[in-house]
Amino acid sequence: MVEQRSGTGNYPFAADLYAWDQQRGVAVSLVHGPAQGFCTRPSTSKIPDNLLRETHSMRIHYLAIVLAVICAPSSAHHSIAANFDAATTIEMEGEITSIAWRNPHILFTMAATDGSGAEWELETHSLSIMRRLDAPEPFVETGDHVKVSGWPSHRGQGMFVNNMLLPDGEEFVFRFQAEPSDLVWSDRMWGTTDNWFAESGDASAADRGIFRVWSTTLAGGAFFFWLPEYPLTPEAQAKMDAFDPAAD
Repeated sequence: MVEQRSGTGNYPFAADLYAWDQQRGVAVSLVHGPAQGFCTRPSTSKIPDNLLRETHSMRIHYLAIVLAVICAPSSAHHSIAANFDAATTIEMEGEITSIAWRNPHILFTMAATDGSGAEWELETHSLSIMRRLDAPEPFVETGDHVKVSGWPSHRGQGMFVNNMLLPDGEEFVFRFQAEPSDLVWSDRMWGTTDNWFAESGDASAADRGIFRVWSTTLAGGAFFFWLPEYPLTPEAQAKMDAFDPAAD
């Protein structure tokens, strides 16, 4: 129950922002604490009707804001498998109309040139993954004519893009560890996934210890954050061998 007041009229407050404390029956400033000369009332039944109506309206307003904030991230970052049909591959051709090069998923919109007039949403990886694919910046511009291949969305005109043929004839493959056999239209593949399979990182600035940039690798059978086995010291290995999940 938050209300903004000018500090004049029947409810003088030391600060503009206050809330009605139903349990205590007082109006309490949210900025400076209880206001000087705050109003005390024995029950909410004596609160003016206009204040009750405004408070109720603002309560709904703030609830809507909270729900929007909570729901937005969950709708923005989502499971690819749940939203796209990975068992089906389709191809489209058109003109790029907008580019949103941002997390959690990069998004292009494309006006189809098949005569349907449809506008497609083309979704792909996050910024960090695209950097690892050697694409730190957008490689197309609005107005570019492209071909795309990928998985159709379960909802509306959308696609998760796996291949994009660029205006210069090069083809960007969004798959990890892409090979020439993954090309659909071109014999020129742009981009690399070498960073995903790096055997070692940058060993400079050793004086900073662990306070450097850390990342993951798929080299050696690793799967993102997990390795088949870890290079433990003898003491650590002994501790691990002696660990009993049930007892410890």
